[in-house]
Amino acid sequence: MLESSKLERKAQEIAGTLIAERQTEVRSPYYTGPILLRQVGEQESLPTHDDHAHRTLIDELPVPEPENTLETYNTLEELGVAAAKQRTSMASRKTERATAIDRTVFDQFDISEEETEVVLQEIALRTNEDPREQEEYDPDTITEPSDDFLEQVKDLLLHFALRAVHESDDGIVPVSAIDGEDDILTRIEAEFERVWGEHADARLAEVDDVLGSESAAEEAYPNLRTWLEADLFDYQVSKFDRTPILWRFTTERLVPDPDGEGFGCLVDYHQLDAGVFDRLQNRYLEPRKNILRERRSAANRRRSDDSSSASEQAEAAEEYTRCESGLEQIAVFEDRLRELTQPEARAWSAAEQEAADAAGRRVVEFRERTEERLEAVDELAAMEDVDMGELFTRNFYRKIGTQREEWIEALEDLEAAFDAYAADPDQAVAAHVYDLFDYYVDDLLGSSHFASNGILYMTYYFDDFERADQARLDDADISRRQRLISRLANDVDEYIELGESISEDCRELSSEISSDWADRALSEITTAGYRPNHKHGVEINITPLSDAEVVPKTVGDEVLR
Repeated sequence: MLESSKLERKAQEIAGTLIAERQTEVRSPYYTGPILLRQVGEQESLPTHDDHAHRTLIDELPVPEPENTLETYNTLEELGVAAAKQRTSMASRKTERATAIDRTVFDQFDISEEETEVVLQEIALRTNEDPREQEEYDPDTITEPSDDFLEQVKDLLLHFALRAVHESDDGIVPVSAIDGEDDILTRIEAEFERVWGEHADARLAEVDDVLGSESAAEEAYPNLRTWLEADLFDYQVSKFDRTPILWRFTTERLVPDPDGEGFGCLVDYHQLDAGVFDRLQNRYLEPRKNILRERRSAANRRRSDDSSSASEQAEAAEEYTRCESGLEQIAVFEDRLRELTQPEARAWSAAEQEAADAAGRRVVEFRERTEERLEAVDELAAMEDVDMGELFTRNFYRKIGTQREEWIEALEDLEAAFDAYAADPDQAVAAHVYDLFDYYVDDLLGSSHFASNGILYMTYYFDDFERADQARLDDADISRRQRLISRLANDVDEYIELGESISEDCRELSSEISSDWADRALSEITTAGYRPNHKHGVEINITPLSDAEVVPKTVGDEVLR
């Protein structure tokens, strides 16, 4: 029992160490921040991770914390060295616990050292991994950041970008300069100030040096700005395995040979809704156009000013061209957004609408007649001197009792499904509605065979009631029993025919609908104008935007491939 307790404790320590390692991986449910941020004692998960069911393991297992944290005056490189030491400590901790488990198991079974050597040698031969050869871990010998230091810096920036966009009041952060709005670089700078305070500028300068070699003569962090504008989205796509949380809108693909980007922004996927285009137009596009117009006018004056040098006039001419291109891009972008908001009516004729409407009415009738029969069965079951086992079979009433709620609810859903297709073609129909038609045909209706589990299972017994021997029924109550039995036996053939006609309705209507779920899901979010549905996932929701070319080419190449 003691050895078992030791094994459990060591196994839990290994599991806790694995969680600690994954706490710096942004896709992990255990994520609590990038590894560089943890070196200054900061742990801050993202809202997208907080509700994950597996996060409870952080409190249930012994998850080690960084042994030492640095100060905000320490350089990023020093944080990188500390991160490398932390990783080495974690690897050493896992090896130590695994070795202790092996030793405990050998001791438990009284395996001698000679026998242990034979076992380990056999493992080495069978697995090509020799457990006797273990890597030596010595954190104190580490003096440089690990080879993935650049990735660690980018992870830090991605973390701050995710926080900034999520915490924006409308789920949108501009990449382009807009009066009265903080762009993504400004928000990243604010994140550095929040964490590093008076040392924020120094840390930002280090980040800029790591990301590129462009001179900071004209602005403080040119390489950081370039990375945020050009590379952040692609980096995020790679980190989230082609399911980005931040969506990048851009005008750059909308005109031939664009000169710069007219407008760009980041949008929080979890805050994306049908009103995103209105927010873009009113809050961001109009002010952005004003900036470009003002810059264009100023550039036009400078390029025509004879007192300016040739180089100054040339620079002004380039600025004028950029502004012109930007305004042209935004004009096309606005057209694309308007197109996305327009309904894309389903190819659904008036005749098909009428057929769906008629089918819906037949479902109502079938459901009501089913409910009447179930009520009659309930009345019979309530009679003290009626033996349901003798009248039907021993498990008949129990079987109906377990399935009746599903039968009625499914018929109500089927009625709603037919009504959805009876509505105007510019009304969205949920993608799952198609499945209700197949479910009715394949499972819900069933047959009049005694082994069926569908609704028509009941009719196997009802059809024989007219020939049943009623002598066993008490004469005092025969009129009531007979009335109930007559209700069950009445028009059974017509009832079955009605149910089967609905099956034909289901087959005919579903044959006119795509059997591909993705097609139906896409139709659902575009029929009434672009209406994203988060349940359908990133790929479906981003497809219309990719088709309209208002998102980067990476979306088509990587996310939708």
